[in-house]
Amino acid sequence: KRPTYEITFDAPGDSYQVGDSVLVKGMVKTFSGVAVQDARLNYTVNRSYNPWVRSLYGTRGWSSTPLKSGEMVVGSDGGFSIPVYLEGEKKDDSESLFTYRVEVSVTSLAGETQTSSTSLAAGNRSVMLSTDLPDRICKDDTLRATFSARNLSDKPVELSGEYRLVRKDNGKEQTVLNRSFVSNKETLLPEWQTLPSGTYELQLSARDKEGRSVDHKQAFVLFSYEDNRPASKSDVWKYVRNADFDEAHPAQFCIGTSLKDTYIMMDMFSADKRLKSEVLQLSDSILRFDVPYRPEYGKRVEVLLTFVKKGMVHTENISLQKRLPSKDLTMKWVVFRDKLTPGQQEKWTLTVKTPKGNAANAEMLATMYDASLDKIYPNDQSFKI
Repeated sequence: KRPTYEITFDAPGDSYQVGDSVLVKGMVKTFSGVAVQDARLNYTVNRSYNPWVRSLYGTRGWSSTPLKSGEMVVGSDGGFSIPVYLEGEKKDDSESLFTYRVEVSVTSLAGETQTSSTSLAAGNRSVMLSTDLPDRICKDDTLRATFSARNLSDKPVELSGEYRLVRKDNGKEQTVLNRSFVSNKETLLPEWQTLPSGTYELQLSARDKEGRSVDHKQAFVLFSYEDNRPASKSDVWKYVRNADFDEAHPAQFCIGTSLKDTYIMMDMFSADKRLKSEVLQLSDSILRFDVPYRPEYGKRVEVLLTFVKKGMVHTENISLQKRLPSKDLTMKWVVFRDKLTPGQQEKWTLTVKTPKGNAANAEMLATMYDASLDKIYPNDQSFKI
């Protein structure tokens, strides 16, 4: 049966601590925005470990603990408020983070029942720090990073902090940089380009709005494309500088190893043809390759690298694609209204442009369906605007 109303929840607050008392508020309205009055509402509250730390607790980390259940009547405006106490564990450690799931079932006076749920996150740590830095960073590129701060509901938090960059070399640690950062903003890192290649640890520290300390550590390897040996001990060292090539832009990649006296078989294939085969000899070293595009390469080339050392088989694959001009169209709504009343006539306007910003000569397929049907079977189309 087609649903006639939906249950929505107010957005949760920024951060909660274990022991807080919270009112979970929401509305019960028809899809056209009319309040569903005097409906009967049943709710349950369950606690589980937050995904940030779930893996630390083994099988116990995936269990759920019932905390509360209750019943009430929805107000004349369609609103409801559920009191929730964010209860922790009696033997809780200081790093525990919890998710509190509130499940609601509403039955209207007409006998129709709908369900929905929302989640709150709470813990003794209100902010999680992270970065978007990879494990290996080429310092020849323009270096930039975003130092992210998010609350336990995975929403961005604005704060300022400091970071230390510590170089690790043969068991010794040396702080090479101390800088400040602002969360969730892209930061250029020109000073990193002058540092020697090697293994580093990035240490972030900040304080949340309650003045509690939060931190994050991440190890990575800083290297240059022109290095002649791996910047850290690695059985296989691979870096692809450019995988999209044409007549004017050769593909560029390097392959290396920290192992001594190593022989690597390198084969190049296009479709079902072997284009090239050779044996590379490396000994704690790196070889760089520039591969100019040739017509016989077609649209794609696969480079396969294989070697055996100390009874272990190592294989790597590098895919090179012919560089093609972009054909992606950009689409933007100029006029769009997401609420209509029965019988209302409406006109939506959409602009379609080429990658160069010109009006596109294109055909468009548009579909429309009743959103209430998502409650029966969610719509999962593969294209979006």
